[in-house]
Amino acid sequence: MNTFTLKGTFLDTPAPDTFRVREGYLLCENGLCAGFSETAPAGVEVLDYTGKIITPGLVDLHLHAPQYSYCGTAMDLELLDWLNAHTFPEEAKYADLSYAALAYGQFVDCLRRSATTRAVVFGTVHPAATTLLMELLEASGLVSYVGKVNMDRDCPEALREADAAASLAAAASAAFCWFFVMMSAAAMPMQPEPQHRSRIRGEMRGFACWMVSSHSFSVSARGISTDLSTRKVSP
Repeated sequence: MNTFTLKGTFLDTPAPDTFRVREGYLLCENGLCAGFSETAPAGVEVLDYTGKIITPGLVDLHLHAPQYSYCGTAMDLELLDWLNAHTFPEEAKYADLSYAALAYGQFVDCLRRSATTRAVVFGTVHPAATTLLMELLEASGLVSYVGKVNMDRDCPEALREADAAASLAAAASAAFCWFFVMMSAAAMPMQPEPQHRSRIRGEMRGFACWMVSSHSFSVSARGISTDLSTRKVSP
C-alpha cells in the first residue's frame, strides 16, 4: 500500500505562532505526505479515521535508550545519586549482548508504537550493543541519530574508558559510519560535515538540532531508515 489517503481531524503548527485544525484528507505516496485537501482524491484508498486526531510525528532530541527500563524511578534523588543508584548499574548490563537485545528490543518496540517518529538516541559505552540498537531502530522504520556514549571519568570502573583516544578507538571499531564526534559535554550543533550532508538530506531534509549532553557523545546516522514505504508518515 504505497498510496493512500488519511481522513480525519488534522492538527499541526505550520509556523511557531500558528496552530491549525483542519478536517479533510491527507494524500500519502510512498511513505511521504503529498498534500492535504477538503475532498477525497479520486481513485485512492481512504483510511477513515473520522473523529480521530492526526498530527505530524513527534521528534525527541534527547533520549537515553538504556534508561527506558526504569524511567520515572527515584525522581527524588539528586542527579549524581540517581546515576550511581540506577543508571550506571543498568548500563553496565549492556556488556552482555543478549541482555542488550532484550532491553533494546522492548525499547524500540515501544518507541515504534508511540507518537515519536524521529529521535536522537544515546546508547552506552559498548560498541556492539550500540550497533545492535542502531540495527533495531533501522529495521523499525524510525528515523534516528544514535550515539555511543564516551566516558573516561566520574563513573564506575566497568563503564570507564581509559582515555579519549581509547574511547575514539572503540567508536571507530564499531560496524557503522561515524559522521562526527562530540568530545565535550557542552551544547553543540549536531550538523553533519558538508561532505556527508547530501547522504542524509533526502531523509532528514537538512535536519539539525542542539543537544546538551550528559555524557560525551559520538553520533552516527546508521539508524536512518531508507525504506520510506514502511515508515510512519512524516510531513
